Amino acid sequence: MHTIKRTILGILAVLISTGIACAAIDLDPIPDQISCMYYVLPPIGGMDLSGNEAYYSGHSGTGNMYAPGDTIFNSAVIYAFDQLGVESDEECFYLQIINNLPDLATIEDDTACQYYILPYFTTPSVSGFAGYYTAPQASGVRFQQGDTLFYSESLFVYDGYDNCFVEKEIHITIDTLPVFDDIPDQYGCNSYELVPFPGEQVQADQVFFTQGPQTYQVGDMINESQTMTINTTNGVCRSEQEFEVIIVDHLDLGTKQDTFICGPGFTLPEISGPLVSSFARYYRLPAGQGTSYEAGDHHNAINYPVLYIYDNIPGTACVDETVWNIHYTPRPQAYRDFTVTVCRGYSYNVDTLLLRRNTPKHGNRIIPTETNPLLLTDTVFQTGSYPVGEYQFYIIDTTRFPCIPDTAIMTVITTDDCTNPDFIETYCTHPQHDNVLFHLAVNLEKDPAFCLGGYFVEIAGNPFRQWDEHVFIDSRTPDTLVYYYILTDPSGKRDTALITIRIQDVIQIQTERVGPDTLCKGECTSFRIHFLDDDPYFALWLTGSAEDISVLNWLMLSENFTRSNILQVCFLNGRKNLSNENQDTIFLPVGKHSYEHTLLLSTDKECQTTYDTIFQLTTREEATFYYQEIYCAGSVVDLFGETFSEARPEGEIKLDIPAVSGCDSFIYVTLSFYTPAIALYNQDVCYDDTIIINCIPYTHAFPHDTQYLPGLGMFGCDSIIVVNLNFSTLEEVYIDTTICEGDVFNFAGLDFDTPGIHTGVIQSLQLCDSLLYTIELSVAPPPLVEIELSRPLCNDNTASLSVLDNFDEILWSTQASTAQIEIAQPGEYSVTVTDENNCTQTSSITVTQSDDFYISGDHQYTSTLGQPVQFNLIPIGALDSISWMQSAGLDCDNCLNPIATLNASQTFDYIAIDLNGCEVTGTVVVLIEENKAYYIPNVFNPQSELSDNSVFSVFTASPSKAYTMSIYDRWGNIVFHQEDLQTNLTSGGWNGRSRGKLVQSGVYAYRVVIEGLTDPISGTVTVIY
Repeated sequence: MHTIKRTILGILAVLISTGIACAAIDLDPIPDQISCMYYVLPPIGGMDLSGNEAYYSGHSGTGNMYAPGDTIFNSAVIYAFDQLGVESDEECFYLQIINNLPDLATIEDDTACQYYILPYFTTPSVSGFAGYYTAPQASGVRFQQGDTLFYSESLFVYDGYDNCFVEKEIHITIDTLPVFDDIPDQYGCNSYELVPFPGEQVQADQVFFTQGPQTYQVGDMINESQTMTINTTNGVCRSEQEFEVIIVDHLDLGTKQDTFICGPGFTLPEISGPLVSSFARYYRLPAGQGTSYEAGDHHNAINYPVLYIYDNIPGTACVDETVWNIHYTPRPQAYRDFTVTVCRGYSYNVDTLLLRRNTPKHGNRIIPTETNPLLLTDTVFQTGSYPVGEYQFYIIDTTRFPCIPDTAIMTVITTDDCTNPDFIETYCTHPQHDNVLFHLAVNLEKDPAFCLGGYFVEIAGNPFRQWDEHVFIDSRTPDTLVYYYILTDPSGKRDTALITIRIQDVIQIQTERVGPDTLCKGECTSFRIHFLDDDPYFALWLTGSAEDISVLNWLMLSENFTRSNILQVCFLNGRKNLSNENQDTIFLPVGKHSYEHTLLLSTDKECQTTYDTIFQLTTREEATFYYQEIYCAGSVVDLFGETFSEARPEGEIKLDIPAVSGCDSFIYVTLSFYTPAIALYNQDVCYDDTIIINCIPYTHAFPHDTQYLPGLGMFGCDSIIVVNLNFSTLEEVYIDTTICEGDVFNFAGLDFDTPGIHTGVIQSLQLCDSLLYTIELSVAPPPLVEIELSRPLCNDNTASLSVLDNFDEILWSTQASTAQIEIAQPGEYSVTVTDENNCTQTSSITVTQSDDFYISGDHQYTSTLGQPVQFNLIPIGALDSISWMQSAGLDCDNCLNPIATLNASQTFDYIAIDLNGCEVTGTVVVLIEENKAYYIPNVFNPQSELSDNSVFSVFTASPSKAYTMSIYDRWGNIVFHQEDLQTNLTSGGWNGRSRGKLVQSGVYAYRVVIEGLTDPISGTVTVIY
């Protein structure tokens, strides 16, 4: 019988010895010990001791003997043993001697810029508690070696355990990096004086300049253009930023050509010229007087059709000015899409019925959609010829260059039910002006089912007005007008509706900000909207960037609200856990940014309207730090006054430390909890053996157990040892076997996969005594199997699958056992073969079929000279490839639907192949109609590799003709003009360049005069890249 003892600390430390079972003398248990440098053995306690009790380095009184009071200098398992006659008892404990605590001399107070990485100890740490703490004795918040600090902190460097530790206090100072504001190019007239530039944490007395090795101070003069670097420091932090100094002796804006625009409003372009400084601006008056505008501002040419571009380097004689004349064409104005209802049988004047609301209606035309007739605005619309139903027409407002016509859809509903309900309508008017009231104007927009064609009668019964007439209202008009509206259908049936119109003055609704206009992270401000009552109003609150629309445009943050007259705007809090948050809350996402806010009412309910007021809010720079740490399972951690645990492993804490700009700082905590380390002690032992683990004996009657070791795992967490012992009897083994290549032969926990004779000794692994084993192993290679498909499975044909006929067994997934099989259905087929060594191998193949593979779609097209036409072919089946036999005139010869651009009719043959190799053929016919005198493309790409698409030119059906071409940009500036060009030549025309440079993509207007045509041709062309 064997007695085996296992002492395990954390991850198992094993000590094996043989001995006898414990006796009846009762020694007191001795816990494991940790000591610095050395350990003095204490007296041994217990009951009925012999007086000869002592400590030993081995089990059962073996090894070196130590008496109480002796000093131990090295870590070891120590056994307390006593024996009196045949009676004995033993206790063991593990003694850890910490000989070398870390040397913390090199870890000192330090200062860093923006962040600081906590240094690693120069000597290895001795415990799982090594690190940096915010409080003494390994308490407070813990930081690991190598963690990053983002704010100043006093820390305690610690390592050790219990009463054996080393500790040192250090102070880390984090300086803030100064950041300059954006610095534009600096201009000087003959010279430039260096001045300090502002920025965050930038002190003017800490600013200096460099250019290469040369250093300059504020006030120094620069006499030539060069790139300068401005420098500043804040503690150990240093920042620099380059900027350009441009020295000139004069300014030259050049001459600004007159500009033609569509509509009076437009965005001012960048100011350009031969020599322009960053001080150039637009002005209403000469010599830089009056209101100024910058590039990107919106300008209205109605009030100021002339702008003065003025450039001046302040305090110098470098001045230039030019005049810019702006000519605009009124924008076209057709209706919005609208619907009207008419009584069938009545005759309506088209202008009165349809266009009365469109004040600038000059040039309007009404053209049919589908089969409806053309309607002229000065004709009569005869509804009797229209059956009951809906009829749509286009309303087009034509205009002149450079505007593009505007279009709307008009829907006319004809009905035999010429009745109307009573209704009440409110008309909003300004109290200081006379206004024209169309009795039905408001109703036509809000109630398209209202049937037109009747007349009004006063409430007293006096005839008043026809349905399409109007009256003037002023301050003497009563607040309420009441009429009967009488409509008689063609059969003579009369309908009467009571019409009540209330006259209401427009009321301006004011919006005010209640709270600060500058927000730190987590702060909110409110806006109060002074509605007339508590009724719900549908309104739209728009939020946009006041600095850069690419960062946040007006539609990215919009809020519809109907339940409250208070709107809350907050600088985004990471968890959105504001206690005072209401449902109408907007969160601003970016710090250190300016936002603009405006309110829009979607309806004019009760004649309320808002002022056109824009509110501005600014968010300060946020300061959020991150703390990550690992704790033991079940730990409850207090950080900055808040408690974290496994139930709350993360959260955001507002710190008392002020951040840059005076806002609160936040730390985001993310904790992980280390589960107890589990060590599995799983071993096969002999039936009569006794295994002692941490002084606990295990026999075949007690083979399983779980031991808990508090605080002895990683990070000082608890450890668990699971004991699972398998007691077995002696077995003798001799093996002679063959395996297939890739298989593994396993014996007693040993793996064998190479051929040959293997011998060895196995001890205490299901074999109690030492045993010589012999394993004679042969390894057979796997059979090689490849499935061959003789031909694809097309239409109603069959296909054959085959393998080599040299296997002992062949079994297909079809249950066939021959080397070759015939198949008629698509799908996945597999085969398993077995060779003479009884090794098997399986292989599979997927066979597909294209019974219905063909090319559908349009095979004949009609086009005009030079007009591209794209094929519309549809593959039925899995198309793999297609080839066009005649590719001239096509933009590609191997795509399904190429684009054909032809000057004459042509046929194109193709061959299409599916994924299985089945093929079909076909022919596409393109017919060219030559009934148009000319063709002008509407889009081209100057950088296209195709010559036909890289030049904007004109084509005619007849032989080449001379023509003149002019190209204009959106402001009416001419960008290209050339005469004596020839049609049908792609080498002539506009190549998309102006003054040698490619123009920007967009829409450009053209004017073409062709020899033999009486009228010039105008239109637009789109430049793309």
